[in-house]
Amino acid sequence: MSWFQADGYVLTGLPAEWEPPGPAGAGRAAAEGLLQDRERDRKLAMLTCLSQHRWMTTTEVEALFFTSSRGAQRQLRRLEEWGLVHRGHRTDPHVGGNWRKYPDLFLLSARGAWVLAHSQRTEPQELIRRAFYAFSNRLHILHGVGVNDFFASLVRASRELPDQGLYHWVGDDSTRRKFQEQGEDIAPDGWGRYLTESEEIYFYLEWDRGTEPSARLRAKAAAADHAGHHVLWVAPSPAREQGIRSALQASNSQGTSWTTHIGQLQEHGPLGEIWQPGPGDGHRQRLTELPGRPRSERQLEDCLGRPGWWLRRPGGTEGM
Repeated sequence: MSWFQADGYVLTGLPAEWEPPGPAGAGRAAAEGLLQDRERDRKLAMLTCLSQHRWMTTTEVEALFFTSSRGAQRQLRRLEEWGLVHRGHRTDPHVGGNWRKYPDLFLLSARGAWVLAHSQRTEPQELIRRAFYAFSNRLHILHGVGVNDFFASLVRASRELPDQGLYHWVGDDSTRRKFQEQGEDIAPDGWGRYLTESEEIYFYLEWDRGTEPSARLRAKAAAADHAGHHVLWVAPSPAREQGIRSALQASNSQGTSWTTHIGQLQEHGPLGEIWQPGPGDGHRQRLTELPGRPRSERQLEDCLGRPGWWLRRPGGTEGM
């Protein structure tokens, strides 16, 4: 096992090198064990979500599939025992020389991608490629986990509300592919469909870590105007939020963007009055106050985080 250090954190517990699926017999044994498991549908949905979102923490998996951390930990441990996922332990240096520990990180292994493809009756190469990309791009873990934390917090905040909920969460990979197909070089970090009693609110997410120069922000702001949906910008600080708003102003944004910062998000949650229209000086609004479109036939009881949603909606958080 190896350790990896970047951006102020240390990640331990992962294999030093990418491991191929291994002998076909090992993959078949893992597949047979999974298919005979009484929780196989939930476990397959967990693997699907790991394929779609690269890295997921225990708490993110819990938000989607469980009502307790113990249940999430038990099922993830079983997947790890079968060799279907890799587990990483993240720690950060803390004040006083101590180390701060975070929820464990999980990603799909090559064998997990093979078993998932087998269950879907598809060729495994694409899923294995996506898993390898996640394994090989550890420099971007914090950004990816931040994006996933946002969507997971939205699931957690809404799953007990009978009149609203997050129905779709489309990951970075799928979002980027869609924009590339349209000839766009710049893509947001994800897309969501949020249901209320009467509307569906479509939004892209821009998760900013304060590392991109003003020119890049202006390019992203210009691209956001062509997205056709709301764009939610989350900044790491109030000062950075003002920088984003200045970029929106400089790009002559037409008002489809909304900004906030981590402090607002942590204090009030994603459903609070934290989204300020940009550019301009309008007051902060709730996500459910953003203009939406008429509701489709999609049902609130099938929103992410609801009991058994994965049984009625094959395809993970991006399906149906």
